[in-house]
Amino acid sequence: MSKNVTIVGGHGNVALRLARRLSLSPHGYSLTSIIRDPSQSLAITSAGATPLVLSLEHSPVSDFVNAFKNQDVIVFSAGAGGKGGEERTKQVDYEGAVKVFDAIDAIESESKPRLILISGLNAIEEGRVPDHYNDQDKAISDQTFKLIPAYLKWKYEADKNLVQRTAFKWTILRPGQLTNEPGTGKASIGRTHLSPPIPRDDVANILALLVEREDTGGLTIDVIGGETPIEEGLDAFVKKGETDFLGNVTQWTTLEELKNLESRKHAKSLVLGNYPSSYGSPSTFFSATIAPVITFLITTTTVYMGKKITIVGGHGNVALRLARLLSQSSHDYTVTSIIRDPAHAADISSTKATPLVLSLELSPVSEFTSAFQGQDVVVFSAGAGGKGGEERTKKVDYEGALKVFDAVEAVDGERPRLLLVSAVDIRDEEKIPEHYNDQDKAMSERIRKVIPVYMKWKYEADKNLSKRTAFKWTILRPGGLTNEPGTGKASIGRTHLSPQISRDDVAQVLALLIEREDAAGLGIDLVGGETSLEEGLDAFIKKGETDFLG
Repeated sequence: MSKNVTIVGGHGNVALRLARRLSLSPHGYSLTSIIRDPSQSLAITSAGATPLVLSLEHSPVSDFVNAFKNQDVIVFSAGAGGKGGEERTKQVDYEGAVKVFDAIDAIESESKPRLILISGLNAIEEGRVPDHYNDQDKAISDQTFKLIPAYLKWKYEADKNLVQRTAFKWTILRPGQLTNEPGTGKASIGRTHLSPPIPRDDVANILALLVEREDTGGLTIDVIGGETPIEEGLDAFVKKGETDFLGNVTQWTTLEELKNLESRKHAKSLVLGNYPSSYGSPSTFFSATIAPVITFLITTTTVYMGKKITIVGGHGNVALRLARLLSQSSHDYTVTSIIRDPAHAADISSTKATPLVLSLELSPVSEFTSAFQGQDVVVFSAGAGGKGGEERTKKVDYEGALKVFDAVEAVDGERPRLLLVSAVDIRDEEKIPEHYNDQDKAMSERIRKVIPVYMKWKYEADKNLSKRTAFKWTILRPGGLTNEPGTGKASIGRTHLSPQISRDDVAQVLALLIEREDAAGLGIDLVGGETSLEEGLDAFIKKGETDFLG
């Protein structure tokens, strides 16, 4: 008989991977993924699960009790991801977890669901050191407690609360630093060190195995990258029956007690904040040991630590390319693509972005404001494409753009940056750039005769944006576009009007601009060329001279 499985925090990287694996399993699981944002429902459905909207912060325990009835396994894969400060970390990582524990406890049945809790490696009681940690592990552990104490405190408190529960079976999985590399099917499981990192694919595979491993009840399992096949490593650890939970004081040595051990001298140097001399310098030591673990600690939870990006006009050629690039980035972005036609949703999902249906022509500003709340960057890549005559060009390329500008301004709290995709030679008709040669001038004149309406409303939109001061913005102005494969090269800033540039390369420049806050206030021309994209963009930004003439 197939199992009913509910995933709490269902929109996270690991959670989505787990749902896909379980949906493809011959075991025939029935899957529910709990999310707090209804706009994530399509992503859940595409992973083969049924979305259920509940909030760990606001929904009562009774709602979770109802959701968990008749379930066989609950997977808790949620977390604040370090956003919202200590208070929100406590609310989600600790109080939210305890809410789930209480809900399972409250189910009126002898057969309560098992719980699999995803915690984090090194979420231990401060001042206690696992006896298998080497000097590097001890140093990393000591430093991370100094840098992110709230995260470690509330993760540990949640784990400690769970291990005292006896009304239902539970397992804690504690992965190390996560990557988006393809899974290897191998890992180091149990009594691990704090490195190397492990792909999210492999963590999801282990979770899928744990769904069927009732014999892991009461165990806490550390997992990092390694060379042992996952099933073999998990089986060996379970047979030992020795938990990795860090609250059993009989298994740990305090830093004070380390003074009486043979490693006393080195341990004391760690307590005092010194570093092993073999690393040469503090910065080398930090880069080699501390930094990777900090990265792990802020990425193990299901709320993404990378930037949240919304692309307006998400079904365009450049926009689709951009979404794919961002989904493959090591920055671990969360991407939402706004489309006007629900039929485009499958194309958006195939890029790993989440589709959101809104219309620049019909949806009110308030709906865009809601969509932009909590976002870091908004990319405007929409346009009428010459369809519908002057009236529609004005509605989409100008009025639609202003609707987005107004929506960004109306966001409560920190407003997202805006990247506007415009076009080269969009300018005041009376102002001819000094670097234009005769060929540029002739081409500009021809273009304005052929598509005057497009040039007019694109310019009006750019001009409007250039006067805004409530949020940061950048205008990218590519030349004629092709579908040729990207070259990774271009001419950037103070360009001529040719040669053409690949859409691949335009998307790549947009992806670079996501991380370039120092491009704020600049209009950047972009055509085909021979300078590497990063080098050309960096050189132009350093000059600080906009290409927009208005």
